Amino acid sequence: MAEGRSLQDHLALVKEIVADLDTLEVKYDEEDLVLILLCSLPSSFSSFHDTILYSRDTLTIEEVYDALFSKEKMELLVGDPTSRGRDILIAHGDRWRGRSKVRYINVYCYYCKRK
Repeated sequence: MAEGRSLQDHLALVKEIVADLDTLEVKYDEEDLVLILLCSLPSSFSSFHDTILYSRDTLTIEEVYDALFSKEKMELLVGDPTSRGRDILIAHGDRWRGRSKVRYINVYCYYCKRK
């Protein structure tokens, strides 16, 4: 799946391929189909891929479809759908470099009583 392509288009294509395999009476394992679907997702779905793959012992293709639809609905409700999977790291300049030195201006040595 290309990065800018719609998830619904991609899932429709996968369902069409599965229907073609069923029509041709090709034997396949459903877990293999799940792995092919998860691996065909773009890199922006890598955290989703890992979460769903390692959260259960067995997966069905319908569970993956439902989880993908839920993820897409959540992204549409929460944020901009074009920024899917893109996180921004904002680094502050020198102003966040540590504690203020002003706090230690009037500190006296306990032993020699000097500043």
